[in-house]
Amino acid sequence: TKFRAPRDEKQFILWQKAIPRSDRKLTKQDYVCAKHFKDKDLTKERTILNEVFPLKIWKLAAEAIPTLNLCNC
Repeated sequence: TKFRAPRDEKQFILWQKAIPRSDRKLTKQDYVCAKHFKDKDLTKERTILNEVFPLKIWKLAAEAIPTLNLCNC
């Protein structure tokens, strides 16, 4: 699962600072893989009437910032 860079300017700047690419900067057209986010930032399932259903399309918390498995590539 991939998530598009945020449209909100403040959140976008935080993402740019969090992703240390040496070859280019993150743009608003870029996507970031789910493996770069903490599990607490991802919603992978939904509970309806005490029954859990997996989501086909995961949801990302609004305040999430990519922090995992980042390299200075």
